[in-house]
Amino acid sequence: MLHEAVNQVDHVPLKIFFDENEKVRTLRKVRNACPEPGSIALLVGPEGGISREEAGLLNEHGFIPVSLGGLILRSETAGILSAALVRYEWGAADPAGKPVSIGR
Repeated sequence: MLHEAVNQVDHVPLKIFFDENEKVRTLRKVRNACPEPGSIALLVGPEGGISREEAGLLNEHGFIPVSLGGLILRSETAGILSAALVRYEWGAADPAGKPVSIGR
């Protein structure tokens, strides 16, 4: 199932997944490095987190692991908060107010 998901978004220029093992790269750092991606694919893992094997597959497909600091979220809220954070960062970065597409 994960293979299918990553293949569906191979064309998306910026692909992100939140990883509790990532300690340095924040969403703000990614936004500063890629201020106008056009489209963003955001992967939210299952309850219990993304395994190292899954993280490896994501990295192979160009996904960037991002830290949420100390936050550990339930799967019911992780998608909502993650999408809101991405929208906030890239929406705030675009003074013209152009919409940012968040892929699935």
